[in-house]
Amino acid sequence: MGFGLTKLEFATDQDAYLNQGDQVLTDSKAYQDLFGGQAMLAAIRIDEGTTLEEFVSPENQKIFQDVEDTLRKRDGIEAVATPLNTLVLSDRLIQNGPDGKKAADITQSIAGQSLLGALTEATDEGATDEAAARTEDSGETLARVGEIPEAERTLDNIEWRRFLLYDNAGEVRESLRPFFPNAQTAQIVTRLDGNMSI
Repeated sequence: MGFGLTKLEFATDQDAYLNQGDQVLTDSKAYQDLFGGQAMLAAIRIDEGTTLEEFVSPENQKIFQDVEDTLRKRDGIEAVATPLNTLVLSDRLIQNGPDGKKAADITQSIAGQSLLGALTEATDEGATDEAAARTEDSGETLARVGEIPEAERTLDNIEWRRFLLYDNAGEVRESLRPFFPNAQTAQIVTRLDGNMSI
């Protein structure tokens, strides 16, 4: 029994469930070489009474940047994504055009063009109910954006952060839910290098 204990090996990833030589194991290793390995999630529970837009304050944005910088310096870290990264990406999609420069208006932004494309597709396919719903939602979005002066559309402004975080129904935007699963939780996702040993 004592000798047998020396032969035990620990495994903590999906490779432990796959047989050596299986194509799926070969594909898994190739995938991890390209995109990294396991994702580690750090969940942050937000204090009761604090909203998401308050939580991603300029002070906390600096903390998220420090966390990201610290983690990126560590060996074995492929990528780090924080709530700040999510807000920055949303902000750029809404304010910048396909060339990466500030769009003349929100309808010319990457996000605006994407929504217009979805509306056009729904109309072309004869999905009148979907087209009507998209048109109404787009109108509400434009009205919400219009309430925030262009010069104030920065991550320092709590109203702009609120616009970035919530859809027109007041729910966390679907695209942000990996980082804000609900109104009281935020996550940091750290992806490890691929095919690491324990």
